[in-house]
Amino acid sequence: MAADIVLSDCIVPIDHDYQATRIYGANICIDCKNACGDCEWSEIDPITKHPRFAPVPGCTATPVLLAYRHGKEATTYRITACPKFKPMRGNATKRHFAAPPRPVIGTDVRGEVREFASIGEAARATGAREPNIIAACNGKIKTAGGYKWRYADAK
Repeated sequence: MAADIVLSDCIVPIDHDYQATRIYGANICIDCKNACGDCEWSEIDPITKHPRFAPVPGCTATPVLLAYRHGKEATTYRITACPKFKPMRGNATKRHFAAPPRPVIGTDVRGEVREFASIGEAARATGAREPNIIAACNGKIKTAGGYKWRYADAK
């Protein structure tokens, strides 16, 4: 009976990429300016000299048990809301916080002026690409999609 069992039947492979995405994908601490020592989450324990990774009071935290090979386990938390959250700048924060739409004005070659509530709306209406409209508004290129662009709030 015991001879019918092989070692490979006893090992449960863990997909670490999937596990990391499952756990950290919803953890807003990854995108927080305070994540590196400015809150209780990453505060260094004076005894162990490691971050505590304990939830900040008032945050929404779900305990998660991580199981590793060789029977090791660790507990962490999935943080979905935190009163101390301050978003970092860059691509990482786009998952959690979007900038408010910025109105733009496009002037075509005939001098016709069109105003759009957002860059996305302007791109859909004119066929110009969003990055090109942004570049034109910032003065990096002259036109995009046959229009000269500027931000509506610019002088």
